[in-house]
Amino acid sequence: MTLYLQFLLAAALLTLSPGPDILFVLAKGMEQGRKIALATAWGMCSGCFVHTLAVALGVSALCLAEPRFFIAIKIFGASYLLFLAYKTIRSAVILTPQTEVATFRTAFQRGVLMNLLNPKVALFFIAFLPQFVDRTSSVSTPVQLGTLGLLFTLQGFFWFTLVGLFSGWIGTALQRSTRVKRMLPYCSAAVLVLISLYIIVA
Repeated sequence: MTLYLQFLLAAALLTLSPGPDILFVLAKGMEQGRKIALATAWGMCSGCFVHTLAVALGVSALCLAEPRFFIAIKIFGASYLLFLAYKTIRSAVILTPQTEVATFRTAFQRGVLMNLLNPKVALFFIAFLPQFVDRTSSVSTPVQLGTLGLLFTLQGFFWFTLVGLFSGWIGTALQRSTRVKRMLPYCSAAVLVLISLYIIVA
């Protein structure tokens, strides 16, 4: 039990550390409100279920052992984020002042894809989860990895929900200013570009 408490503490600290995912959820909340921020956050966290299964089965390690496959995912993921940035700016330019607001389903799906197409997440799961596997336990390593991954995902849902609610509250206040409201889509696009550069360079 102590091992799992240590894991949850480490997971919470890592989840809450400033990073591209949290920045994007904050940006979406400020731009399009609490509902879209929560959908984006929950989509990102849901992608972790796939990474958990892949790590437990050894699929992630097998795939990322091939450099060309890893590079291909990086390029595809970064290109997808740049495409989203383009769509965000295009919508702001063409539809201003009635900028199109994404649906909950669309925002959720984009969150899932952003998580799955970021190879850094897969690398993180491969590097982080095994540190908390008990080699002396009678429980098999894949089961332990799956359990740890699920715990990480669930605590991520909790913290990202709070971030989504907080960003939605900020967004409601910012939306009162027409000038600020007009600039928010460009801020979201800028965050997407930064995340894509992070994926390529890191």
